[in-house]
Amino acid sequence: MLIRAAAVGTDTYELNRNLLLTGKGKILFDFDLAVTPDGFLLSVGPGLAPALIQQLDGFLFAEDVQLEDLTEEAAPLPLVGPGAADLLGRLGFEPPA
Repeated sequence: MLIRAAAVGTDTYELNRNLLLTGKGKILFDFDLAVTPDGFLLSVGPGLAPALIQQLDGFLFAEDVQLEDLTEEAAPLPLVGPGAADLLGRLGFEPPA
């Protein structure tokens, strides 16, 4: 069971906190989910990606979905504070609205 799959209608790369639950409501994973131009991006704590992929794979039957662990290629970098938007701009990224 997935709680709050609120990715539809969100801005590209805007993260939303989500939970993957058992049928009885026990939390299996909490993760951030973002819409990307190519699909969706899920972010979990260190070392948890393989186990989350295994859990999500159990929900796939005939769907054309690819689950991939990008741990070695990308990592979230939170930028917070009054200078965060300016820093993003200087790095060539458009700060979120």
